[in-house]
Amino acid sequence: MKKLILGFLIMALSATSIFAEDSKQVIGANPTQRVAKLDMNRIMFVDHDLNRTFFTKNFLFKDKRHDVIRVSVERYGDKRDTGFLEAWVMFRNHTDFVQQIEARVTFFDEYEAPVGDTTAWQRVPLSANSFGTYKELCIDQAAQYFFVEVREAI
Repeated sequence: MKKLILGFLIMALSATSIFAEDSKQVIGANPTQRVAKLDMNRIMFVDHDLNRTFFTKNFLFKDKRHDVIRVSVERYGDKRDTGFLEAWVMFRNHTDFVQQIEARVTFFDEYEAPVGDTTAWQRVPLSANSFGTYKELCIDQAAQYFFVEVREAI
């Protein structure tokens, strides 16, 4: 009987080591940003290597959460000093090396319909452990809302 219990324990421990190798398998690899609704006055990382959360599968214990945060949004908002809507975003680099990101914005009117085209990608250099700002002005006075997309510079 003792040999049976001991054998079962050895099998269980070896199974956990096998599944520990499997723990790098990503479950929920689609970050919530990929399926999130388009909300007005928001920022979305379209390059999920810059900022994402994922879970790894663990055989015996609860799934483990992993946060990859190389760049984050520190603050964002809009202003109308000139009568035109200007969207701005302040990014933070959480790494010890320079990050090159790009951002673009789409403006919307009071009915949440797009105003004009999406702007061109604009590069935002971020020094190690520092901040950088992205600003874009809409030249259509009908603009009321904005939506900013962020990716790593190519």
